[in-house]
This record gives sequence, C-alpha cells and structure tokens, in this order.
Amino acid sequence: MTEENLPEFLALPSIQRDLLLVLDREGPQYGLAIKEMLEARRQADINNGRLYSNLDKLAAAELIEKGKYTDRRNRYEITRKGERALDSYRCWMTGTETATSPRPLQRLASLDAPEENEG
Repeated sequence: MTEENLPEFLALPSIQRDLLLVLDREGPQYGLAIKEMLEARRQADINNGRLYSNLDKLAAAELIEKGKYTDRRNRYEITRKGERALDSYRCWMTGTETATSPRPLQRLASLDAPEENEG
C-alpha cells in the first residue's frame, strides 16, 4: 500500500474524514441516516446544510458517489478512490503496509455463497 492518497485525505476537514469513515464502515446510505450515525458518534448535532454541503464536496472530489435513493433522497457510497485514501491513512497511522478495513467482510457477507455440499 502506498501513501499517494494520504495528502488528499489529510487535507480534508474533520467532518469530511468522518463522513468517509461512516460510509466505509456502514456501506451505502442516504443523507439523514448518515447524519444520525455521525451525530451519535460525535455526540453533537450537525446542521443539514453543513452535512449536505460536505457530502457534495466529497462527491465533487470523487471520494464518494452521489446517486438517487428515492425521489426525495440521495444515496451516498464511498468510491474506490475514497477507499484508497482511507487505506493510505490507516497504513500511515498504524505503520503497516496493509490496511485493516471492514469492507472485505461486508462484501463477503453480502455475496450469495454456493452451498459447500453441492455436487
């Protein structure tokens, strides 16, 4: 793992770092769900304008993807670029060459695994 994405991650405001961490850990979410998770972790209220403007900035930087959830809600998901930035940060913080992330376990759990005894 390289640290090529580290400067971009470290330049982000703390709320944007926290938003990336929430989306990395929880998977795709809509805005108000992200807000509730972030408020619970930070133990502080977050203004809707602040939340959505920071989500839009992360989307513009291609660290997250913004898509349609319903007619009235958007869906936000971390991108591969966002994952690489977080992985670089984790490696830098832990002094290791590989990052520890919940993503592989989440992805494996969501796959339909074939039955072991089929044959």
